[in-house]
Amino acid sequence: MESLTLNFFANAFTIGICFYLVNLVIVCLMAHSLNRNVFGWIYVSIFLTPIIGMTILLCLPAVEQSSSVRRRDREM
Repeated sequence: MESLTLNFFANAFTIGICFYLVNLVIVCLMAHSLNRNVFGWIYVSIFLTPIIGMTILLCLPAVEQSSSVRRRDREM
């Protein structure tokens, strides 16, 4: 009986970690699509949880690229 309980908690922990990592990837994709700093939003999401990071990103508008970045992208 004890190993069954331990096995259940190990599986629940593994599923929780996978869910957390999937949500971090979603935050990364959202930050990238809004032209925000991806690494900064990873740190925010690690400390505040990815759900809060997603909520904040949904409330923020997209950042416009500067003209020098757009010019450099056109030249490539």
